[in-house]
Amino acid sequence: MNQEMNCFFLLSLLLNTPTLQISMSHILKRKENKFLLIALVVFAISAATFFFNLHRYSENVTENIAVERKITQIDKIYNNYLTSIIHKRGYQFGLDKESLDRFLAYNKTNQLLINEFSKEVTGPEMEKLYEELVHSNLDRRDLLARHIAYLDSMTQEAALSIIISENPEILKTSLALENAFANLKEYLEGESLELEETGEKLTLVNNVGFVILGLLVVGFITGTFIQTRKQTLLEAEKENQEEILRITRNSEIQFSTSFQNAAIGMALVSREGRFTEVNRSLCKLLGYSEEELVGLTFQEITHPDDLFTDLEYAQQLLDQKIESYSMEKRYFKKDGETVWINLNGTAVWNEDGSFRHFIAQIQNITPRKLAFEALQDQKNRFENVIRGTNAGTWEWNVQTGETVFNETWAEIIGYSLKELEPISIQTWADFAHPDDLERSNEILQKCFTGESEYYECECRMRHRDGHWVWVLDRGKVMSWTYDGKPEKMFGTHIDISKFKSLEDILLQKEAFINAMLDTLDVGIVVCDEKGELKLFNRTTLALHGLDSKNIPQDEWSRHYHLLKEDGQTFLEKEEVPLYRAWKGEWVENQIICIRHTSGEVYYVSASGSQIRDELGNIQGAVVAMKNITESRKIGLELEERERKFKGIFNSTFQFIGFLDPDGTLVEANQTAMDFAGLKPADVVGKKFWDCYWWQISTETQEKLRSAIHQAAQGEFIQYEVAVWDKEKNPVTILFNLKPLFDSAGEVTAIIPEGRLVQEIVDARKSLEEKNKELERFASVASHDLKEPLRMIVSFLQLLERKYKGQLDEKADQYIHFAVDAAQRMNILISDLLDFSKVGNENTTKEEIDLNLIIKDQEGYFSQLLNESGGTLDFASLPIITGKKVPISLLFRNLIANAIKYRKPDLPPKITIEGKDCVDHWELSVTDNGIGVDSEYREVIFEMFKRLHTKQEYPGTGLGLAVCKKIVEQHNGKIWVESNPGSGSSFHFTLRKS
Repeated sequence: MNQEMNCFFLLSLLLNTPTLQISMSHILKRKENKFLLIALVVFAISAATFFFNLHRYSENVTENIAVERKITQIDKIYNNYLTSIIHKRGYQFGLDKESLDRFLAYNKTNQLLINEFSKEVTGPEMEKLYEELVHSNLDRRDLLARHIAYLDSMTQEAALSIIISENPEILKTSLALENAFANLKEYLEGESLELEETGEKLTLVNNVGFVILGLLVVGFITGTFIQTRKQTLLEAEKENQEEILRITRNSEIQFSTSFQNAAIGMALVSREGRFTEVNRSLCKLLGYSEEELVGLTFQEITHPDDLFTDLEYAQQLLDQKIESYSMEKRYFKKDGETVWINLNGTAVWNEDGSFRHFIAQIQNITPRKLAFEALQDQKNRFENVIRGTNAGTWEWNVQTGETVFNETWAEIIGYSLKELEPISIQTWADFAHPDDLERSNEILQKCFTGESEYYECECRMRHRDGHWVWVLDRGKVMSWTYDGKPEKMFGTHIDISKFKSLEDILLQKEAFINAMLDTLDVGIVVCDEKGELKLFNRTTLALHGLDSKNIPQDEWSRHYHLLKEDGQTFLEKEEVPLYRAWKGEWVENQIICIRHTSGEVYYVSASGSQIRDELGNIQGAVVAMKNITESRKIGLELEERERKFKGIFNSTFQFIGFLDPDGTLVEANQTAMDFAGLKPADVVGKKFWDCYWWQISTETQEKLRSAIHQAAQGEFIQYEVAVWDKEKNPVTILFNLKPLFDSAGEVTAIIPEGRLVQEIVDARKSLEEKNKELERFASVASHDLKEPLRMIVSFLQLLERKYKGQLDEKADQYIHFAVDAAQRMNILISDLLDFSKVGNENTTKEEIDLNLIIKDQEGYFSQLLNESGGTLDFASLPIITGKKVPISLLFRNLIANAIKYRKPDLPPKITIEGKDCVDHWELSVTDNGIGVDSEYREVIFEMFKRLHTKQEYPGTGLGLAVCKKIVEQHNGKIWVESNPGSGSSFHFTLRKS
């Protein structure tokens, strides 16, 4: 622009120079001056050449302006395109109607601008680039319109899914359009550069020609007229300076107008970076007033990350290392917002070579940067999706067979892309399973004919190591030839081997579940989310005699004979269990009747609910039906039995109840209530020891609490205790606590039982007193009987010793009989006394180590065992609870019997053993003696019962009777196992507690 102004200035100066005009007039008057004529001719030729070049320069400038205008139009079209993309994205993710309207408006404007630009197209090369832009824009517009159609015709989620799947096409069309813009702009910028270079050459030629012309003109004219025209030259010079001043002022006005009205921001900047002059566009861009902005430096509003680069470029301008620079940077607006700008900076110098100021041209590129970042984000997201899903991708030119796979496609079958080269559609066919090719081709043909929009096929691919990999192939024809044939097809290739394995597992599980459902004795019926029947298991079929049928819900009740509990009335639709569950109710144990096709009526208990997936979406409903026809009959029978039991329970003379293991009274019979004048509400739910009966004393309550604790551990408890009747009179009962066990052996309840035994207690007290009297009598009688008996024996023995042999044999025999009878009488009296004492001792039970008892007996019988050569064996006998003296007497009598009734020719061998049973010990005393016949096994335990004569085996016949009484005193029993000649084994039990 400055060069153009300079040329016009010089031309006007030359043409308007008064000296030249005067000189020409003089030359024309003085024709004889050939030298001057020659000079004039040279001047004319130079002038003509100058003006010819000046004309060419003007045309060059005009063409350059036109090219710059085209570049501006291209930038406007591109910015308009980016803005439309931003509004399209706003509608895509927010379904904002305003964004859609703006997108359509910008899209329409963009097409008008492209059509208008066609008027500016010149030359075949530019036409080719313009056609490329038109086609790329058309493809991009069609794709964007298709996306808008997706969003208008389906849900946002479905539309976004499809748009994302078309990312390869989006990237392709977007890149093609951007390349078209870039190629056209690059061509125009190259053309502009050529014009600028041509203009610079013309300017140089004009300047040199002008200088030469000036020198010639000045030389000739000055030499000719130097003396005569000094004053004229001075005046002309003055006029010349005024003209220059006028032109300069006009240029400054023009520059100021252009500066202030420029569409982009412009500023003049001092060496220190301070704004000295700014235009309105820059103020509007940064949000400052002109006065505010002039007071700032560019360093103050530049982003810190961009400042160093900007300062470095400015320093290179000052050092005249570069003539200008361009960079993208960020400014801070007055409100703190960041704005991206494109800065073009140049330095202006004074005539003396000193620095004048910087000129900064500032263009807002924020929308373009945001659009670029959005596109880059979209590209990154697409790449991340591909990488994240580990999907292979493919592109196929159906017409040429050219195919492009990504690296993941090759990795799925164990190769790299390099190893698969050369790649074509045949590569896929070579690795596909032969059995899958035909099905794949059928699906492809449906896509090619338009019958199906998408291609989707599960097929097998041969892996490098020989096994088959299941893949899911998906694709779509994205472009068609002009005659309607498929051209470009794009798709993905996903390894689904694991899913196939899971599918097989699920099929197996489904088969297992179906088989399991058919084995259940519970009817299962299922409907889907629409309420349509989907499943009857075998038990359901047996209940109805009908299979599942897709019928309206209003007909369920009558079709399947669903009745109310009365077995006659059909259920309303809202009462049907499956319908209730499908509607969201929780159905639990609803009793209904089903009439089988045979006419038989079944009672069922139905329970069910909705089926929801992990996201809470309704998938349907399920109901389970338990056939309770038999259990209902049993229940009615149980109710009848319970009624009878209640009658017996409440009419018995015993006090009976039920306790929880913790001692809480659950129920008590009417007999117990009437005895104390109570009602169930007075005692049910209370701890048993806190109930009225037991408040007779604190000791009674504590004993009961302890007894319940023992019973809760599984122990049977029985004792006599006095309780209150309704007048608070103490009444004795025989009280039992019996634990009830479940199948695992755990105590689940305790039955307390009480029997009135006051009369028995009174009789027992009387009997105890009589027993004591009898015991005293037996003691006195035995003592009184033994005293004269001892004297009789003593005197008979003296008589025998003194007169034996002096009397006749008969007398000696009589004396012997009398002594023997007196001795046996003494033993009998002692045994009777021992028998009477058994059970009447007041000693308490204690722990007894039977091993010690037997050792004592072994010492007691040591002489007899030694004399007979006998043995007594025992080992690891238990420790029992009992009365020590009777237990010692028990073993003494049994061991004595074993020694007494031995075989004459065989030493006695006695073995004592013990066996641990659930609630008692079983002990045995086994010998190798003469044995007992089976018919006498019970008799021998009776008093005075003897199987042998006194001469064969002496004794009184009380020993085993005493043993029986001792065992029974310890709540046990005694018996013998024996055969004659085979020895005997006496067994007896002793309770553990």
